Amino acid sequence: MILVYVEIEAGAVAEVSLEAVTFARDLSTAGNGVPIDAVVTGPVPEGTAAELASIRAWLEDQDANPDWPAHVRAVLEDLQQRLAPEGDRGL
Repeated sequence: MILVYVEIEAGAVAEVSLEAVTFARDLSTAGNGVPIDAVVTGPVPEGTAAELASIRAWLEDQDANPDWPAHVRAVLEDLQQRLAPEGDRGL
């Protein structure tokens, strides 16, 4: 597994974090699909949840594995819960 530290600065992902994600993606590709996880710190930019939802269909088409679309849906639903304001998390 590759773990990437992603920092939010001034409402956007820091440039060095974008570079780290790109590097992780290249390493993953070279390693035959090594999984990538990220630790994100800083305030969540406004509209992040909506942006994730908008790319769902594209993400679901990125792998031929028949289980991939269900995995994408599960991950995005989990992220949606994590990004929701505390009162909306259903906890």
